[in-house]
This record gives sequence, C-alpha cells and structure tokens, in this order.
Amino acid sequence: MGQRYPLFNRDRIVYEYHNEYLRIGADDDDTVQIKNHTEIWMELIRLSDGTNDLESICSVFYEKYGISKEKTIQFIKQFQERHLIEVLPCKYVPDEKELYFQSAFTYYSSRGLGGLDLLERLQSLNIAVLGCGGGGSHIAFQLSQLGVGRIHIVDPDLVTVENVNRQALFTMDDIGRSKVEITKFMLESKNPFVNVSLSNERLNCVSDVRREIAGADWVFCAMDEPPYIAQRIVNKACMELKTPSVYCFSQKSAGKMFMVNPGVSGCADCLLKSCDSEEFRSFIHIFLTNHQKVITANIYPNISILCAWIVKKWLDVFCGKANDPWNKLYRYDFDLFKEEVFTKYERQQTCPTCGGQSNETAQCGDDGELWELLKIRY
Repeated sequence: MGQRYPLFNRDRIVYEYHNEYLRIGADDDDTVQIKNHTEIWMELIRLSDGTNDLESICSVFYEKYGISKEKTIQFIKQFQERHLIEVLPCKYVPDEKELYFQSAFTYYSSRGLGGLDLLERLQSLNIAVLGCGGGGSHIAFQLSQLGVGRIHIVDPDLVTVENVNRQALFTMDDIGRSKVEITKFMLESKNPFVNVSLSNERLNCVSDVRREIAGADWVFCAMDEPPYIAQRIVNKACMELKTPSVYCFSQKSAGKMFMVNPGVSGCADCLLKSCDSEEFRSFIHIFLTNHQKVITANIYPNISILCAWIVKKWLDVFCGKANDPWNKLYRYDFDLFKEEVFTKYERQQTCPTCGGQSNETAQCGDDGELWELLKIRY
C-alpha cells in the first residue's frame, strides 16, 4: 500500500457493547460488529486520523501488540472493504474547501464512491444547465452542493410573480430580474468554491446550443419550450459534440427523466421514434399549436423531490454505481414516492441524429412525417 495515510470515516459512532463487542455505526442497515480485542480495533481507529502514515501505524501495532506489518495492513484493507477507512495519498490536513465539503466527501467515502478522489473529480467537471426555472435552478444548486466545480447556466427569462412560489432560489424582491443572474448569485453565495458562468441567450437552434455547451462534460436540459423541439435541438448538439446529457420533465403527479450517452445509448430522437404513431403525432400537433394560457400545476415539495431524484441518479451514473441506466425513460411518482421504468427503447438505425443516416435521408422514410412535424433549425 506504500506510504499512505488511513482516514477513518467519522460518520459512524464507535462504542463497546457488553464488554465483548466493538460496534461501529448505528444505522439499521450499516453497522459493523467485531468480537474480542476491542482495544486493538479502537487503537486502529484512533490512529487512522489521516495524519499518521501506514508505516507508523504498523510500528505501533507491532510494538504494543506484537502484530506484524502484513497483518496490520490486512486489517486496514478489511476496514477499507467495509468503507470504514479511506487510505489517502498524502497527510489529511483539511483546508477551508475540504472542511466545507466534509459531509459530502465523508458520504462519498462511506458509500464506497471514492471520498476525496470523487470530490476532486467533481471539482474538475464543467456542467451546462439549460433552463433556470424551478427545475434547472434547483438542479444547478444541488450540483454545486455536490462539489461540481464549474456550472454554466442558460436562460433568457426574467423572474415573474408566479415563479416565486415554486422556484426555490427566487424571492419577491427578484421580480423583473434575470433568472440566471440570481441563480449565479445564490450558488456562489452558498458555495464560495464553485465557478458559475451565465448566458441570457434564447436557444432557438442547434448552433445556439452548441455555442453554449462547448467544453461541457455533461449537459442538463431543463428546457420545456417549445415542447419536443427544445429537447431535440439540445440532443442534436450534444450528439454532435459527443457530450452526455440528462433530460427532465415535470407533471403534477410525476416527473420523468432519461439520459443519453453518445456512442453508448440511443438518443432523444430514438425515444421519440420508438413512440411514433398516428396518435402520437396528433398529440404532438396539439401541443405545438395550442395557444392557451396554461398554469403550471405543481408544488414546491414535488419539484424538490424531482430535482433531488434527477441529480442523485446522475451522481450514481457518474460514479459508475448505476446498473444499465441507458435507453430508459424513468418516471417518479410523487404520491407513491416510487421510481419505475416508464418506457424502454433502443437505438434506432433510421434515427436522424444517431442512426447513421443523414437527416434528409431519414425524413424520407416512414417516419418522415414525425420529423417534419418536429422540424428543428440547425
């Protein structure tokens, strides 16, 4: 293991039980119990504070208990496997940033996600969030609190009175002000270690999106207007730049989301094509031509749940903990607090975006009517 520094994850209480057992943790699903020699294990935990290197811990164990270096290293590895200890490459002397993210990296380490290593990976990320309404502003805020280092937010709109009730970052004093400017201020006020850039541009075509997401490692699409068209232009730009993306929607009873990974999964157009039918096209036509003033029927708790669900699912994918998340439209029921796979789809060979055909060729096929209905500008 070399000259490294074990750090015990201090999210678990450590105590003796019936003078025979050492218990680590009190969670109903994550408690470790060790029988006998409790003083040895307490010593190991005490020494694993991130400032004592492996060699010095092994020396103490040999001098006090006659335990060999090989055996001590084996003990530490066992603690690592249970996510009780993280072995760091250098001495743990936390600076202000590490103290700020202490709860987050302890969670990452305790869940076996990588601890400080994951926090460093998050810090190096550049994520674009398109749309800063109830969904986008809250998603950007949560990404910042996870430790994402750079966030680019895009939205042309100003705050209106009907936004304030359900959109977390805005107040009545913000009415008439730019959503992205307020979002940037709130994120940087809460987290002094995040770099937030903003744009007030309206995204009307693929080239608009390409310009805003250039250099992004991930894109979150929280745009909902115009329906289907907004997702298509983001999808097209992300596929061209080979940037993975997340798409989310909200209704009063449930939220939906799916993720696209260029070269690995199908894309948003594959999902649309898999749903294609005369009835589906009629439904789209009604949406695109309807000019009624519709009130968003939602409440703040549902939006909070939706955004937390989306960001947590993304984190699981980013950490490699998600089991085959691609080519699935997920649905989260706000009343049952339950996730389900709403629709499964496959990469479509005649998809105009990722199917290997030109857009013009694909639109001449049987599904040409769908793409003509959902025509996008490049």
